[in-house]
Amino acid sequence: MCHNYTDVSHYCEEKNIEISAVQVEVRVSHVHKICVYRSTSGNFSQFVRLLDLTLYHPKTDFLIHGNINVDYLLDADWKNTFHHS
Repeated sequence: MCHNYTDVSHYCEEKNIEISAVQVEVRVSHVHKICVYRSTSGNFSQFVRLLDLTLYHPKTDFLIHGNINVDYLLDADWKNTFHHS
C-alpha cells in the first residue's frame, strides 16, 4: 500500500474547519482519506462550504472521519438545508 500527502491546508479556517488528507493506493484504486475537525463555536455553513470545495473531485473516492461537533438533538435551521440538499 502506497500513500501520498495531499495538501488541503488552503481549505483550513480557524474554528470552522481543520482538515488534512492523504491519498492511499489500495490495489488498483486511489482513495483519499480525509480527517476533519470543526470547533463547537465554528460556523456550520462555512464548514459545509469548505468541505464541499475540498471534496469536489469527480470520480474520486473519499473516506472521511473526524469530529464535526454537531448536536443533532437541537432544532436548528441548518438541518433542513443539510438534509434536503
